[in-house]
Order: sequence, then C-alpha cells, then structure tokens
Amino acid sequence: MAPSPIIEYKTTESILSESIAVDAACSGNPGKMEYRGGVFVADGVEIFHVGPMEGGTNNVGEFLAIVHALALLKEKEQYSSLFRQY
Repeated sequence: MAPSPIIEYKTTESILSESIAVDAACSGNPGKMEYRGGVFVADGVEIFHVGPMEGGTNNVGEFLAIVHALALLKEKEQYSSLFRQY
C-alpha cells in the first residue's frame, strides 16, 4: 500500500514539484524538538519524521531537517530542489 499524502501543494514557478520540503518545531527553547521533511512536493508524501527529542531548539531542528534531506538526496544520487517551509 502506497503512503498517503500529508499535504497537498499547488506548484508554481517558485515552488517546483520535483522538490523536498522540510520543517521543524520546538515546544520551548530549549524544549521538545522534532523535524520532518522530507515531504516530496510532487505527491505530498512524507519521507522522514524524527523526534520529538528533548533539549532541542527550532533552529537546530531546521538545520537537521535540511542536512537529513541533503544526505538522502546524495545517497540516492538525486538532484532535487530543497526548501524550508515557513
């Protein structure tokens, strides 16, 4: 069974369908932090979700989400665009 989309994007010239979106959230600063991403914009399917982890910050989560997505792209030898949701 294929994973279901968690979000639907309307692609435009500024949002490419062949891209990965990442985001992070934190409750407190520091506090419980999690990041996800790895949402493939073309189909809205989440690629990864990490956390929650204690003692994190939103900035650290955003950074880790980008690094995680870049590592996946390198591993799969894909060259998609990557953007942070806000």
